[in-house]
Amino acid sequence: MSGSSQWPRVLVITKYPFNLRDGGGVALTNYFQGWPKENIAQAYLSGPHGAPDASVCQSFFELTHREIKRLWPLSLYDRCKPAKAALPATPATATPHQATIKRGLIRKSAVSLKYSLSAILRSYGASFGVDGRISNELADYIRQFQPQIIFTTLGDLSFIRLTRKISKEFNIPISVQICDDWMSDQYVRGSFGRYMLTKLDRELRDIFACAGARFSICRTMSDAYLKRYGTKFMPLPVPVTCAEWQGETNATDRDNGAFVILYAGAIHKFAQLQGLIEISLAVERIENQGVNASFHILTPPGFILQYAKYFTAKNCRLLPYETRESQIEEIKNADMLVIPVNFDPESLRFIRYSMPAKLAAYMASGIPILMYGPNEVPPIIEAQQDGFAHCVCEQNHDKLVSAIRELLTDKQLRHHISERAVSLAEQRHDVNEVSALFRRKLIEACERHSAQATTQHAK
Repeated sequence: MSGSSQWPRVLVITKYPFNLRDGGGVALTNYFQGWPKENIAQAYLSGPHGAPDASVCQSFFELTHREIKRLWPLSLYDRCKPAKAALPATPATATPHQATIKRGLIRKSAVSLKYSLSAILRSYGASFGVDGRISNELADYIRQFQPQIIFTTLGDLSFIRLTRKISKEFNIPISVQICDDWMSDQYVRGSFGRYMLTKLDRELRDIFACAGARFSICRTMSDAYLKRYGTKFMPLPVPVTCAEWQGETNATDRDNGAFVILYAGAIHKFAQLQGLIEISLAVERIENQGVNASFHILTPPGFILQYAKYFTAKNCRLLPYETRESQIEEIKNADMLVIPVNFDPESLRFIRYSMPAKLAAYMASGIPILMYGPNEVPPIIEAQQDGFAHCVCEQNHDKLVSAIRELLTDKQLRHHISERAVSLAEQRHDVNEVSALFRRKLIEACERHSAQATTQHAK
């Protein structure tokens, strides 16, 4: 490839938009740092993430029930959503999304009904998208953009099918990244689940086999998928701009008499909810022992609406995420950052190969990190190997209390963990290095596809 082709025209197909509010959105945005904006277009599914960020991409197509099909009654809910323009305008700059909590009775009732239906259908594997279709509006959007390669994180059967159809219809190569083991959390119960799981596994293997580039989130996932699918995946670290997260003063030297322990990110029942609850109770006990400490959870308003009832500790505060700038300040001003993982089998099945996107930013900040969860999940495996976090790998309230107290008060331990984390963040997660590696792999996939097309044409 030459000229402008050194920056391939990429159609990004994901469940979430480019955004600077959650770990996945930030990681996606950072992978495309430096790319010409006109060479990126995104088709995304509307959700709780708010409006897309336009810092790396200015062309967006919102996928709806026209393209993504779910089973009834969720399909009925999808059809009732307000319609959006098929070809959204391309904003010149990103507009900060100001999150607010709508507390009206209708809003609460609608959210409650949605989650109740999803929970029932999820238990039988029926809450996920089951088909993807190229609508006339999407086809026009793709023809107008003329992509050279697709980049997708998939997420369910509908995105697999939509991506394959676009690839075949427009003769575009596919690149895939898997960020967590979502396929192990779908279709796990009932006869319908077993039937759909067979379809999902077959179509996953097909799209992995035809993909020109395959990325995982960590080495543990790559090793596991090589055994499961017989296909190689390249670990792609989450990129981060290290200087953006580092404060002017060393957090390990603060002595303000009031410790703030912070979790910043999404809350999911089958990932970290129970771990967060246990940390909140441990911090409450520490305060009762005479240590002035509070636990803050910074999360999008939708999660507060759904999960606030579980957090009863008097010194636990749930803070609505508002802007990326406020999130960075909250992290810089914290005395400890936590990453919990639930211990129950269902959560482990879902998160066993995951690496939290927030971890790279946590490390870059230099704020001491505590991890609480089973020792077989990737973040804790790496933290124990490399020493960038204090780990509690047993579901034991007394040990959790002791570890939190130790990391708050032992300055030598805080210094060691902080320095190690910053060093590794700069070595492994630098945004310029990671994004350059990512671009090289997409270019190679485009070149292989072009060579294959030339060979087939010659025959």
